[in-house]
Amino acid sequence: MIYLVAPPIGSEPTGGSLYNHYITSENELVTLLEVTEVNEIENKIDPNAIVIIDSLLLVDYFKSQLHEKYKTIGMIHLPTFFFNESKKNKHELSYYQKIPLLVTGDSFKLNLIQKYNLKAENITTVTPGVLDIIKKKKFNKLVNKIVLVASVTKNKGILEFLNLMKDLSDFPWEIHLYGPKADPEYYQELQELIVDSNMKERVFFHGYLEHSELLKMLLNYDLFVNFSVYETFGMAIYEALQIGLPVMSYKTNLESTFTKRSNFRNFDTIEAFKNELVELFTEVKTSKKYQAKEEVVPRSWTDVKEDFNAVVKRIII
Repeated sequence: MIYLVAPPIGSEPTGGSLYNHYITSENELVTLLEVTEVNEIENKIDPNAIVIIDSLLLVDYFKSQLHEKYKTIGMIHLPTFFFNESKKNKHELSYYQKIPLLVTGDSFKLNLIQKYNLKAENITTVTPGVLDIIKKKKFNKLVNKIVLVASVTKNKGILEFLNLMKDLSDFPWEIHLYGPKADPEYYQELQELIVDSNMKERVFFHGYLEHSELLKMLLNYDLFVNFSVYETFGMAIYEALQIGLPVMSYKTNLESTFTKRSNFRNFDTIEAFKNELVELFTEVKTSKKYQAKEEVVPRSWTDVKEDFNAVVKRIII
C-alpha cells in the first residue's frame, strides 16, 4: 500500500490540503492518511507500506526515524524553513536530500535547486488542476471590484497592498478578501490600518469559502490581485486565470504558464503597480487589454491524478 500522510484538512483547507485530497480521491494506488502526530503512522499502516510524507510533517517524521522504516517520498507544498531563514539548518535540509521529492511548480523546483542546492534529478513536478469552472464572459468597462484569495498571513502581502490602496482613495474601488484568518495578530493589524485610513466601507473580509463556491464567486469581480511574497505554485492565481479574470501580481516569482497569459501582468515596483491600477480605474482601453485572448483547456484533477500515479510508480520501481 502507498499512503500520502498529511495533517487533517480541517474546516479551512489550504491549497496544499486540497491538492492532497483531489489526487487521492478515488485513487486505487494512493490512499490519504491524515494524522496530527507522526507517531500515529506506525499504528495505522503495515511495515511494507510506502509513505509519501507531506512537508508539514516531514521534519518530525525524520526526527522520529520513520524514514528508516518505510520507503519514503516527500510531497513538498511548503518547506517549514521557507519563510524563516533562521530555521534553515543542515539537519533539516539533509532530510530533503535523502528522499525523492514531488513539488507542484517548476519555479518552486528551480528555487530549491538554486537556493538550497537540492539535486534536479531528485525533484519531480506534478502541477495542480482545476475543478469545473465557468468562464467569465461579462466585463465592466472599468475596474471597481478587486478580489484577493489568500490566507491572512504576513507572507501574502495584504498589508502592503492596503497601504498602496489608501493612496488611491480618490478612485471608486472596493476590495474583497477570501481566505482563513490564519494569523489573528496580523488580521488585527490590518483592521487597524483599515480604520485609520477610512477604508472600513471599502475593504471586506469574507473568510474561508468552500472551494467550488469560491470559483463561482470570482465571476463577480473585475480584477484579481496577488501580493504574496512567494508562491510555491499559486493555485488561486491559476484558477483566476482559467476563469478569465484580469490578474495583477507584484514581484512574485510565478510559473511561466501564468506569465505568458494575456490576462496576466506582473510588476516589479509599487509605483508601476499603482499607475496600472489608476489606468484600470479610468481607461477603458487598459481594461480591454487584460481580457483573455487564448483558449486554454484547463488541466483536470483526473489528469493530475494520472500523472501523480505515473511518477510515484516510476520512483518506487
